[in-house]
Parts: sequence; structure tokens; C-alpha cells
Amino acid sequence: KRTTAQQQHSVSISGGSKKLNYYVSGNFFDKDGILKYGPDSNKRYNVRAKVNAEVNNYLELGANVSYDGKFIETNPYGTKNILERLYRIRGRQLMFTPEGDPNDNPYNGDLQVNPIDIMENGGINRNQYHTFVGKGNLRVKNLVKGLVFDFSASRKYGFYNENIEKRYLLWNGWNGEKRFDANNPNSFSRKMNNDNHNYVEAIARYEKSFGKHNLSAMAGFSFQKNTSSFVSGTTYVLTNDAP
Repeated sequence: KRTTAQQQHSVSISGGSKKLNYYVSGNFFDKDGILKYGPDSNKRYNVRAKVNAEVNNYLELGANVSYDGKFIETNPYGTKNILERLYRIRGRQLMFTPEGDPNDNPYNGDLQVNPIDIMENGGINRNQYHTFVGKGNLRVKNLVKGLVFDFSASRKYGFYNENIEKRYLLWNGWNGEKRFDANNPNSFSRKMNNDNHNYVEAIARYEKSFGKHNLSAMAGFSFQKNTSSFVSGTTYVLTNDAP
């Protein structure tokens, strides 16, 4: 491409009062790649929401959630390799098979691999990233003067998924003999990864003054648990060139 398009949009809303306030925002980003044909894009989504409330003189609540998503599509042959083929292509090789040629393939490849055919029919590499984060807070106060209890819990979940489809491409010469090929053999591979992070915390604080003397005490408890899993697999020589 001579030019590529990129766009980004953001919106946010906030408001409330002293005892109740909120904030919500969203963002979208989209950028095209440099390849004229086939998959070549990058998209991102972000959403945030936050709310705090003072229920009464004894109780305060808060919540914070977010989502981040990233979606990327590329050619499994590799943008760098495709550009190299475009710059190295011989001037006398037509991109498309001329009329009267007995070759059934509409893309010409009698002198080298056809980069246009690779861009349009070589397959696709899909990458997806998802992250969810949630956190809640609870404060208990004024049950006893100077005594405050803070409780919080949070969870972060991440998910990654990659699918790679490589389609076999073949170019024959004018006499029907094989000249070049790409993505030999064809294949389909998948990777999946999950991450979970959980955290819980409870803290008690007490403060009291005796004339010129101050007393401060704090006790707390926290718990954290992290888990992760990963799975991957690849298959080759698919009969219908698709998973």
C-alpha cells in the first residue's frame, strides 16, 4: 500500500456527588497494515468502569473493573518475506496467468513464487489477547472511634489464543510441470494460554490519642493464588486445506 489508515476513538463519562461518584471510559484503536491484499490488521478495545459509594456513616463501597482486548491478523508467510518477494520479482513475470495459458491457476508463477497469490490465499494468522480485571473494596468505620476495617478482593484473568492456517500454494509452468510452491505442507496450529491471579486482603487499623501521645496499631491478612495453563497443537497435510 502507498498509504495506510489508522483511527482511534475515546469516550468517557463521569459524575456523581460526594457520597456517590462514577467514571466510565472506552477506547477503540484500529490500524491497517502495509499489505494491499489479505489479512493485515491490528485492533484494540479498552473499557474502564469505577464507582465509589458512601452508604452511611459506617460503610463505604468501591468497585473497579476493566477489559482490554487486542486482535491481530497477519499473513503466516510473513510481511517481511512477502515484501522481499515483491522487490525481487522479475519484471518479465506477469502477476496473473495470461489468456491461452493451459495453467488453471489464475496467478502466474513460472519464474518465482507469486507474492499476490500468497497475500490473498496463503492463509491467516489470528492472535487474540483478552484481559479482565475486577477489584472490590469495603470499608467499615465508626463502630468504635478510631477503628477502621478495610477489605479488598481482586481478580485478573488473561486469555491468549493464536490460530495459524497455512495453505499450500503451487505454481506450474506453461507445460504443466511444477515450478514453485509455498507453505509445503499445509498446516493448522493453535495455542491457548490462560492466567488467573486472585488476591484477597483484610486490614484493621486503630488510632487513639492520649494528650500528647498517639497510639497506632494495624493487623492484616492477605491471600494470593495464581494459576496458569498452556495448550498447543499442530496438524499437517490437511485434505481440504482448511481446519
